[in-house]
Amino acid sequence: MGVRVAAAVHGSQFPDKGASAKYARVASDLCWLVPDGVRAEDAATFGVGFLTAAQFVVYGGSTSVGLFAIQIAKLLGFRVLTFCSPGSFDLVKHYGADAAFDYHDGVSAADQGLALRGGVHHGLDCIATTETVNMSLRCFASGPGQLNVLGQVSEGSVTLPAGVKIGFITTKTLFGRVRRPKAERDVHIRTLLTVSQAYKTSDGPLFPASPQDREFGVKIYSQIPELITRKGIKPNPVEVLEGGLAGIPAGWERLRIRDEKQKL
Repeated sequence: MGVRVAAAVHGSQFPDKGASAKYARVASDLCWLVPDGVRAEDAATFGVGFLTAAQFVVYGGSTSVGLFAIQIAKLLGFRVLTFCSPGSFDLVKHYGADAAFDYHDGVSAADQGLALRGGVHHGLDCIATTETVNMSLRCFASGPGQLNVLGQVSEGSVTLPAGVKIGFITTKTLFGRVRRPKAERDVHIRTLLTVSQAYKTSDGPLFPASPQDREFGVKIYSQIPELITRKGIKPNPVEVLEGGLAGIPAGWERLRIRDEKQKL
């Protein structure tokens, strides 16, 4: 008792695991120990976003996943290029990006990325639209390479350089439980579903339980304390809203009407 821990839950999916609550049930081996000196609100940012980033061009470098991806790529020795808005250039460079390009510049920005040191062979697209995937791929040099995408796009709609593959990432199998479809929520991905683990059903995609993915999650979460204290991995910027649980609807409204530069 008294040990501080943090974790992620698949909110609003399972009746015994909620979200936006004072108390939550979490599997003990999917928790990680929060080091002394790390605030609870900072620890809360190391959830699904951190695990997803564990995959260099990063499209959407100022997103939650993007900021973790930049740091992990730097830790692995990569030189990191990223696409984001100009207002986020200082932010992504603070987290380790070597070069930042304005995504509004489209092809021009992608060509700049390709020109730097002859292009890249690894990347992560945190936005996952046909346009962003093509912009990311334009930074790739020919030869063996892979772009990981947080979502699903039709491979027929993108232009792959010779030798480059696309990998689709999902965290829906992380928790070791069957992730059942909810028609009203999953309708937007039904026709684009290409993730190999998912089965199509009449109500939408169904993701079977994956012991291997859960084991991966346990391993990664167990390493977070050392990554913070010894490797210097930083949390996302955060803002603590007033009002406790009662302040959550106002936070949702802020997210709806504007692009926040921090986790709320």
